[in-house]
Amino acid sequence: DPLWSRGLGDVYKRQDQVGTASALPGLYRPDLQRGGSGSEYGTQGQRRPHWEISGTPFFVYGFSKAWLRQQSAARHGAENGMKKLKLVMIGNGMAGVRTLEELLKLAPELYDITVFGAEPHPNYNRILLSPVLAGEQSFEEIVLNSLDWYADNNIRLMLNRKVVEIDRVKRRVIAADGSEAEYDRLLIATGSNPFILPIPGNNLEGVIGYRDIADTQAMMDAATTHRHAVVIGGGLLGLEAANGLKVRGMNVTVVHNGEWPMERQLDKTAGTLLQQALEKNSFRLLFQPIISLRGDSHEHYEVLLRLLDPDGAEVPPGEFLD
Repeated sequence: DPLWSRGLGDVYKRQDQVGTASALPGLYRPDLQRGGSGSEYGTQGQRRPHWEISGTPFFVYGFSKAWLRQQSAARHGAENGMKKLKLVMIGNGMAGVRTLEELLKLAPELYDITVFGAEPHPNYNRILLSPVLAGEQSFEEIVLNSLDWYADNNIRLMLNRKVVEIDRVKRRVIAADGSEAEYDRLLIATGSNPFILPIPGNNLEGVIGYRDIADTQAMMDAATTHRHAVVIGGGLLGLEAANGLKVRGMNVTVVHNGEWPMERQLDKTAGTLLQQALEKNSFRLLFQPIISLRGDSHEHYEVLLRLLDPDGAEVPPGEFLD
Protein backbone atom coordinates (compact mmCIF):
# COMPACT_ATOMS: atom_id res chain seq x y z
CA ASP A 1 0.00 0.00 0.00
CA PRO A 2 1.14 3.61 -0.44
CA LEU A 3 3.60 4.79 2.18
CA TRP A 4 4.87 8.20 3.15
CA SER A 5 8.61 8.16 3.48
CA ARG A 6 11.67 10.36 3.54
CA GLY A 7 13.70 7.59 1.99
CA LEU A 8 14.15 3.88 1.42
CA GLY A 9 13.66 1.98 4.67
CA ASP A 10 12.68 5.08 6.65
CA VAL A 11 8.93 4.46 6.70
CA TYR A 12 7.03 5.96 9.55
CA LYS A 13 3.62 7.03 8.28
CA ARG A 14 0.97 5.28 6.26
CA GLN A 15 -1.26 7.18 3.90
CA ASP A 16 -4.23 6.98 6.24
CA GLN A 17 -2.16 8.64 8.98
CA VAL A 18 -1.13 11.67 6.94
CA GLY A 19 -1.36 14.92 8.87
CA THR A 20 -1.66 13.39 12.36
CA ALA A 21 1.66 14.68 13.63
CA SER A 22 3.12 17.24 11.26
CA ALA A 23 2.05 20.01 8.95
CA LEU A 24 4.14 18.42 6.20
CA PRO A 25 3.15 14.77 5.49
CA GLY A 26 5.98 12.36 6.05
CA LEU A 27 8.29 14.84 7.74
CA TYR A 28 9.75 13.52 10.99
CA ARG A 29 9.60 16.12 13.74
CA PRO A 30 11.22 14.84 16.96
CA ASP A 31 9.52 17.55 18.98
CA LEU A 32 6.11 16.26 17.88
CA GLN A 33 6.80 12.54 18.28
CA ARG A 34 6.69 10.18 21.22
CA GLY A 35 9.77 10.51 23.38
CA GLY A 36 10.57 14.12 22.47
CA SER A 37 13.72 15.31 20.77
CA GLY A 38 15.97 12.57 19.44
CA SER A 39 13.39 9.82 19.97
CA GLU A 40 13.83 6.62 18.01
CA TYR A 41 10.07 6.24 17.68
CA GLY A 42 7.89 7.40 14.78
CA THR A 43 4.46 8.93 14.45
CA GLN A 44 2.41 6.12 15.95
CA GLY A 45 5.00 4.89 18.42
CA GLN A 46 6.57 2.33 16.07
CA ARG A 47 10.33 1.92 16.29
CA ARG A 48 12.18 3.95 13.66
CA PRO A 49 14.99 2.39 11.59
CA HIS A 50 18.33 2.81 13.30
CA TRP A 51 19.89 4.84 10.51
CA GLU A 52 18.90 8.41 9.75
CA ILE A 53 18.14 9.94 6.38
CA SER A 54 18.19 13.63 5.56
CA GLY A 55 16.44 15.24 2.64
CA THR A 56 13.08 16.37 1.37
CA PRO A 57 10.12 14.06 1.99
CA PHE A 58 8.69 12.42 -1.07
CA PHE A 59 5.90 9.97 -1.84
CA VAL A 60 6.83 6.33 -2.24
CA TYR A 61 4.08 4.40 -3.98
CA GLY A 62 3.73 0.64 -4.13
CA PHE A 63 6.89 -0.32 -2.22
CA SER A 64 6.29 -2.88 0.49
CA LYS A 65 7.90 -2.78 3.93
CA ALA A 66 9.84 -5.92 3.06
CA TRP A 67 11.34 -4.26 -0.01
CA LEU A 68 12.27 -1.17 1.96
CA ARG A 69 13.90 -3.30 4.68
CA GLN A 70 15.83 -5.08 1.93
CA GLN A 71 17.21 -1.76 0.67
CA SER A 72 18.17 -0.77 4.21
CA ALA A 73 20.01 -4.05 4.70
CA ALA A 74 21.77 -3.66 1.36
CA ARG A 75 22.91 -0.20 2.36
CA HIS A 76 24.38 -1.45 5.61
CA GLY A 77 26.11 -4.22 3.70
CA ALA A 78 27.71 -1.68 1.36
CA GLU A 79 28.82 0.43 4.31
CA ASN A 80 30.46 -2.63 5.88
CA GLY A 81 32.61 -3.31 2.83
CA MET A 82 30.39 -5.78 0.99
CA LYS A 83 30.18 -5.72 -2.81
CA LYS A 84 27.99 -2.95 -4.18
CA LEU A 85 24.76 -3.72 -5.96
CA LYS A 86 24.65 -3.01 -9.68
CA LEU A 87 21.97 -0.49 -10.61
CA VAL A 88 21.20 0.03 -14.28
CA MET A 89 18.91 2.82 -15.41
CA ILE A 90 17.41 2.83 -18.91
CA GLY A 91 16.73 6.43 -19.81
CA ASN A 92 18.71 9.57 -19.06
CA GLY A 93 15.92 12.09 -18.59
CA MET A 94 14.77 14.43 -15.86
CA ALA A 95 12.78 11.98 -13.71
CA GLY A 96 15.33 9.19 -13.81
CA VAL A 97 18.37 11.34 -13.04
CA ARG A 98 16.45 13.09 -10.26
CA THR A 99 15.92 9.63 -8.74
CA LEU A 100 19.65 8.97 -8.92
CA GLU A 101 20.36 12.26 -7.19
CA GLU A 102 18.13 11.22 -4.29
CA LEU A 103 19.68 7.74 -4.10
CA LEU A 104 23.15 9.27 -4.00
CA LYS A 105 22.07 11.48 -1.11
CA LEU A 106 20.45 8.61 0.80
CA ALA A 107 23.03 5.90 0.18
CA PRO A 108 26.08 7.09 -1.82
CA GLU A 109 27.92 3.78 -1.44
CA LEU A 110 25.03 1.42 -2.13
CA TYR A 111 25.16 1.08 -5.93
CA ASP A 112 27.49 0.87 -8.89
CA ILE A 113 25.39 2.85 -11.35
CA THR A 114 25.18 2.53 -15.15
CA VAL A 115 22.93 4.80 -17.23
CA PHE A 116 21.87 4.14 -20.82
CA GLY A 117 20.68 7.15 -22.81
CA ALA A 118 19.39 6.98 -26.38
CA GLU A 119 20.47 10.58 -27.01
CA PRO A 120 24.07 11.83 -27.25
CA HIS A 121 23.48 14.42 -24.52
CA PRO A 122 23.60 14.49 -20.71
CA ASN A 123 20.39 15.13 -18.80
CA TYR A 124 18.67 18.35 -19.83
CA ASN A 125 15.40 20.15 -19.14
CA ARG A 126 12.91 19.15 -21.84
CA ILE A 127 10.43 21.72 -20.58
CA LEU A 128 12.78 24.45 -21.83
CA LEU A 129 13.03 23.17 -25.41
CA SER A 130 10.41 25.69 -26.52
CA PRO A 131 12.52 28.69 -25.36
CA VAL A 132 15.46 27.13 -27.21
CA LEU A 133 13.36 26.86 -30.38
CA ALA A 134 12.34 30.51 -29.97
CA GLY A 135 15.99 31.55 -29.56
CA GLU A 136 15.57 32.64 -25.95
CA GLN A 137 18.00 30.05 -24.56
CA SER A 138 20.76 27.80 -25.86
CA PHE A 139 21.05 24.04 -25.53
CA GLU A 140 23.93 24.48 -23.11
CA GLU A 141 21.78 26.59 -20.80
CA ILE A 142 19.15 23.87 -20.31
CA VAL A 143 21.58 21.11 -19.30
CA LEU A 144 20.76 19.94 -15.76
CA ASN A 145 23.61 17.47 -15.15
CA SER A 146 26.91 17.97 -16.92
CA LEU A 147 29.19 15.14 -17.99
CA ASP A 148 31.39 16.05 -15.03
CA TRP A 149 28.49 15.34 -12.65
CA TYR A 150 28.28 11.74 -13.87
CA ALA A 151 32.05 11.31 -13.56
CA ASP A 152 32.16 12.89 -10.10
CA ASN A 153 29.50 10.43 -8.90
CA ASN A 154 31.19 7.40 -10.52
CA ILE A 155 28.26 6.83 -12.87
CA ARG A 156 29.01 4.88 -16.02
CA LEU A 157 27.23 6.88 -18.72
CA MET A 158 26.35 5.10 -21.97
CA LEU A 159 25.26 7.89 -24.32
CA ASN A 160 23.73 7.38 -27.76
CA ARG A 161 22.86 3.79 -26.88
CA LYS A 162 19.26 2.68 -27.16
CA VAL A 163 18.43 -0.40 -25.10
CA VAL A 164 16.68 -3.00 -27.26
CA GLU A 165 16.60 -6.05 -24.97
CA ILE A 166 16.27 -6.91 -21.29
CA ASP A 167 17.51 -10.40 -20.44
CA ARG A 168 15.72 -11.12 -17.16
CA VAL A 169 17.26 -14.57 -16.81
CA LYS A 170 20.86 -13.37 -16.99
CA ARG A 171 19.87 -9.99 -15.50
CA ARG A 172 21.42 -7.78 -18.13
CA VAL A 173 20.38 -5.10 -20.62
CA ILE A 174 21.60 -4.97 -24.21
CA ALA A 175 21.81 -1.88 -26.41
CA ALA A 176 21.42 -1.67 -30.19
CA ASP A 177 25.19 -1.39 -30.67
CA GLY A 178 25.79 -4.60 -28.69
CA SER A 179 26.98 -2.96 -25.48
CA GLU A 180 25.49 -4.44 -22.33
CA ALA A 181 25.46 -4.18 -18.56
CA GLU A 182 24.52 -6.57 -15.78
CA TYR A 183 22.16 -5.47 -13.05
CA ASP A 184 20.92 -6.34 -9.60
CA ARG A 185 18.36 -3.55 -9.75
CA LEU A 186 16.86 -2.18 -12.98
CA LEU A 187 15.19 1.21 -13.26
CA ILE A 188 13.25 1.97 -16.46
CA ALA A 189 12.75 5.71 -16.89
CA THR A 190 12.38 6.19 -20.64
CA GLY A 191 9.49 8.67 -20.64
CA SER A 192 7.02 8.76 -23.51
CA ASN A 193 6.96 9.36 -27.25
CA PRO A 194 4.84 11.96 -29.05
CA PHE A 195 1.69 10.68 -30.70
CA ILE A 196 2.03 10.61 -34.48
CA LEU A 197 -1.25 10.55 -36.41
CA PRO A 198 -1.81 7.12 -38.05
CA ILE A 199 -2.38 8.61 -41.52
CA PRO A 200 -0.69 8.14 -44.89
CA GLY A 201 2.50 10.14 -45.16
CA ASN A 202 3.26 10.33 -41.43
CA ASN A 203 6.71 8.86 -42.05
CA LEU A 204 7.85 11.44 -44.60
CA GLU A 205 11.28 12.93 -43.98
CA GLY A 206 9.89 16.37 -43.20
CA VAL A 207 7.38 15.12 -40.62
CA ILE A 208 8.70 15.07 -37.06
CA GLY A 209 7.43 14.95 -33.52
CA TYR A 210 8.53 17.38 -30.83
CA ARG A 211 10.20 15.72 -27.88
CA ASP A 212 13.96 16.18 -27.75
CA ILE A 213 16.98 18.23 -28.81
CA ALA A 214 17.19 16.49 -32.19
CA ASP A 215 13.59 17.47 -33.01
CA THR A 216 14.25 21.04 -31.93
CA GLN A 217 17.42 21.25 -34.01
CA ALA A 218 15.58 19.84 -37.03
CA MET A 219 12.98 22.62 -36.79
CA MET A 220 15.67 25.27 -36.34
CA ASP A 221 17.48 23.98 -39.43
CA ALA A 222 14.24 23.89 -41.46
CA ALA A 223 13.53 27.51 -40.55
CA THR A 224 16.74 28.56 -42.31
CA THR A 225 15.81 26.93 -45.64
CA HIS A 226 11.99 26.86 -45.73
CA ARG A 227 9.29 29.49 -45.44
CA HIS A 228 6.16 27.54 -44.48
CA ALA A 229 5.47 25.29 -41.48
CA VAL A 230 2.38 23.33 -40.53
CA VAL A 231 1.94 22.42 -36.86
CA ILE A 232 -0.53 19.61 -36.25
CA GLY A 233 -2.15 20.13 -32.87
CA GLY A 234 -3.30 23.33 -31.22
CA GLY A 235 -2.54 22.33 -27.67
CA LEU A 236 0.04 23.98 -25.43
CA LEU A 237 3.09 22.26 -26.93
CA GLY A 238 1.85 22.73 -30.49
CA LEU A 239 1.35 26.46 -29.95
CA GLU A 240 4.78 26.76 -28.33
CA ALA A 241 6.30 25.08 -31.39
CA ALA A 242 4.30 27.37 -33.68
CA ASN A 243 5.53 30.42 -31.80
CA GLY A 244 9.17 29.30 -31.99
CA LEU A 245 8.93 28.73 -35.74
CA LYS A 246 7.17 32.08 -36.19
CA VAL A 247 9.93 33.85 -34.29
CA ARG A 248 12.43 32.22 -36.65
CA GLY A 249 10.67 33.79 -39.64
CA MET A 250 8.37 31.04 -40.89
CA ASN A 251 4.75 31.40 -41.97
CA VAL A 252 2.94 29.06 -39.60
CA THR A 253 -0.39 27.28 -39.98
CA VAL A 254 -1.79 25.42 -36.99
CA VAL A 255 -4.20 22.59 -37.82
CA HIS A 256 -6.27 21.47 -34.86
CA ASN A 257 -8.97 18.81 -34.63
CA GLY A 258 -11.15 20.78 -32.22
CA GLU A 259 -13.43 23.78 -32.03
CA TRP A 260 -10.84 26.15 -30.53
CA PRO A 261 -7.16 25.99 -29.46
CA MET A 262 -6.20 24.44 -26.12
CA GLU A 263 -9.74 23.16 -25.55
CA ARG A 264 -8.52 20.92 -22.73
CA GLN A 265 -7.38 23.91 -20.70
CA LEU A 266 -9.68 26.71 -21.93
CA ASP A 267 -13.42 27.08 -22.29
CA LYS A 268 -14.86 28.38 -25.56
CA THR A 269 -14.75 32.04 -24.54
CA ALA A 270 -11.09 31.92 -23.51
CA GLY A 271 -10.22 29.75 -26.52
CA THR A 272 -11.83 32.24 -28.88
CA LEU A 273 -9.85 35.10 -27.31
CA LEU A 274 -6.65 33.08 -27.73
CA GLN A 275 -7.49 32.34 -31.35
CA GLN A 276 -8.09 36.03 -32.04
CA ALA A 277 -4.76 36.94 -30.44
CA LEU A 278 -2.91 34.34 -32.51
CA GLU A 279 -4.55 35.41 -35.75
CA LYS A 280 -3.73 39.04 -34.94
CA ASN A 281 -0.09 37.96 -34.82
CA SER A 282 -0.33 36.40 -38.29
CA PHE A 283 -0.85 32.78 -37.25
CA ARG A 284 -3.21 30.85 -39.50
CA LEU A 285 -5.51 28.45 -37.62
CA LEU A 286 -7.60 25.72 -39.23
CA PHE A 287 -9.95 23.51 -37.25
CA GLN A 288 -10.37 20.41 -39.42
CA PRO A 289 -9.25 16.78 -39.25
CA ILE A 290 -6.30 15.75 -41.39
CA ILE A 291 -6.71 13.02 -44.01
CA SER A 292 -3.15 12.53 -45.20
CA LEU A 293 0.28 14.05 -45.80
CA ARG A 294 2.27 13.87 -48.98
CA GLY A 295 5.62 15.08 -50.26
CA ASP A 296 8.05 14.82 -53.16
CA SER A 297 11.76 14.55 -53.73
CA HIS A 298 12.09 18.34 -53.71
CA GLU A 299 11.13 18.57 -50.01
CA HIS A 300 7.71 19.95 -50.90
CA TYR A 301 5.06 18.77 -48.48
CA GLU A 302 1.31 19.12 -48.42
CA VAL A 303 -1.41 18.41 -45.87
CA LEU A 304 -4.81 17.18 -47.04
CA LEU A 305 -7.67 18.24 -44.78
CA ARG A 306 -11.09 16.69 -44.37
CA LEU A 307 -13.45 19.53 -45.19
CA LEU A 308 -17.08 19.70 -44.06
CA ASP A 309 -19.85 21.94 -45.30
CA PRO A 310 -22.07 23.87 -42.85
CA ASP A 311 -24.43 20.88 -42.61
CA GLY A 312 -21.62 18.56 -41.59
CA ALA A 313 -21.37 16.73 -44.91
CA GLU A 314 -17.92 15.95 -46.27
CA VAL A 315 -16.74 18.08 -49.19
CA PRO A 316 -14.63 16.35 -51.88
CA PRO A 317 -10.97 17.29 -51.39
CA GLY A 318 -9.88 20.31 -53.34
CA GLU A 319 -6.66 22.09 -52.52
CA PHE A 320 -3.91 20.80 -50.32
CA LEU A 321 -2.57 22.97 -47.56
CA ASP A 322 0.90 23.86 -48.85
